[in-house]
Amino acid sequence: MDPYKLYIQQNAYNGITYSRGVIADTLDKWKIVCAESPYRIFGDPKDVATREWLDEHGKDMYIPSDVKFKSFDADFTFLCTGSNNEVRANMEDFLRFLSGKSSGAASRPVGAWLVVYDTYNKIGWKDVRFKSVSSDALLMYDTNDVVLKFKVTFEVNDPYTKIDLTYNNKTPQLTWQS
Repeated sequence: MDPYKLYIQQNAYNGITYSRGVIADTLDKWKIVCAESPYRIFGDPKDVATREWLDEHGKDMYIPSDVKFKSFDADFTFLCTGSNNEVRANMEDFLRFLSGKSSGAASRPVGAWLVVYDTYNKIGWKDVRFKSVSSDALLMYDTNDVVLKFKVTFEVNDPYTKIDLTYNNKTPQLTWQS
């Protein structure tokens, strides 16, 4: 059985169109596996406009016909394995990629707007940005390798658009309808 994958794609958005980069598989590219991920289909609904009157019970509120959703933070826990030098190099390259920088000599950076798709939960989001990496990473030593456990927080700015994963000649494709 193949391990579940986390796909991440760099994008740039100019207000009209997206420039899309290659889709990176965290396991294949950096030997980083996603150990924990949130199961969150939408964000919370945005607050509605309300007004309270002293001479009336309850409150008046405007409830739109189309509810909009707040952005939210999504915490992912990752495990990276290899020699001490490999783990450091892979994690550094991974964080550069999340920051919109180049990842490896052959790749061209596109931007820091990310599309993230989790094959375990079958949930993805677009307009995601890398927000932070935990300072309490745990480094565990095995006989030959080390395992680094760390958490990355993403800010999901489009919690509503459904992301679809398809394959074209075994190459993953992330698509959505605007």
